[in-house]
Parts: sequence; C-alpha cells; structure tokens
Amino acid sequence: MQTTEIHDELFKTNRENQNTAVN
Repeated sequence: MQTTEIHDELFKTNRENQNTAVN
C-alpha cells in the first residue's frame, strides 16, 4: 500500500464527516 493512497482515503473520509457535521 502506498502512504499517499492511505492519506487520500483518510482525507476524503474526514472531509465527508465534516460535511455531515455541518449539515
């Protein structure tokens, strides 16, 4: 696994969670 891929997945998930919290 590539570290950049893991980071991208975490970043997308975190952003989705933030969007849900805002809504």
